[in-house]
Amino acid sequence: MSTMKLVVFTLLVGAIMAQDTVNWAIFEGRSYAYFSKSLKWTDAQEFCLTLGGSLASIRSSREDYFVKALAEGHRAWIGYSDAQTEGAWLWIDSDPSTYSLWCPGEPKNAGGHQNCALIDSIRLAFSPPIEFKCWDDQDCHSTYGFVCTKAL
Repeated sequence: MSTMKLVVFTLLVGAIMAQDTVNWAIFEGRSYAYFSKSLKWTDAQEFCLTLGGSLASIRSSREDYFVKALAEGHRAWIGYSDAQTEGAWLWIDSDPSTYSLWCPGEPKNAGGHQNCALIDSIRLAFSPPIEFKCWDDQDCHSTYGFVCTKAL
């Protein structure tokens, strides 16, 4: 990382820390925190690393529900990506979990460059409409909030 990038990143981390007090929530032996500051996927991962963790990997429906509740309905990066090989989705922390809950029709790699996953939601056409929280693939350079996790 160049000196200028390091300075900018250090300032960014300081600004996020000053703005967002880290309130870790505990679930099944791990700590999680949601950050509303919009960052690119790689910058969000770098920030999580500064806290001793990584972007959240999700291993079960219970953990998925917990992480989505923590993000309070906001779109948020999670640590799932197929940037290395298109269609081969891997967790950033090398977790072997095969759990996923993609939104209908996802991942679709729209435009050929959607390689990072985030928590999203769709409205199902029922009466009344129902919001369904699921995952979507997005361009990794888009900016969203994110969920970090680390071991206790």
